[in-house]
Formats: sequence, C-alpha cells, structure tokens
Amino acid sequence: MTTEAKKAEKKEEGKKAEQAAAKEQAVADLLEADDLFEAKWHSAKDEEQVPLWEADWEDENVADDFAARLRAELDKGMKE
Repeated sequence: MTTEAKKAEKKEEGKKAEQAAAKEQAVADLLEADDLFEAKWHSAKDEEQVPLWEADWEDENVADDFAARLRAELDKGMKE
C-alpha cells in the first residue's frame, strides 16, 4: 500500500469517526431536550395543581344542566 493510499484511508476513517460522533451527539441532544420537557411538564403540573381530568366531563347531567340554563337565558332574553 502506498503512502497516499494510507493517507486516504486514514482520512476516510477520520470522516467516519466524525460522522459517528455527530450522530451520537444528535441523539444525546434529543434525549436531553426530551428530559428537559418532561421535567418542565412535571414541575408545571405540580405547581398548578389543576386536575387533568374532571370526573363529570362526560356526564350527561352536566350537559342537560347547561342546556336548561341556556334555554332559560334565551327565554329571558326574548321576554325582554
């Protein structure tokens, strides 16, 4: 093998190593961003103390109550 071939081979190996390192860094950056998002989500959730789910969201009685109040307001508005 000639010295030029060895240089070219080393250069190619260097490029592959740089590409592998860049790929690993990109994955590490994505994982870090994901961890930061999760940490912010959990801290915001803990600070707000807002329930993520209300037990009565799907109850039909709640919708009926709203419909009845809406109808009463509309009737009241028509009488005026």
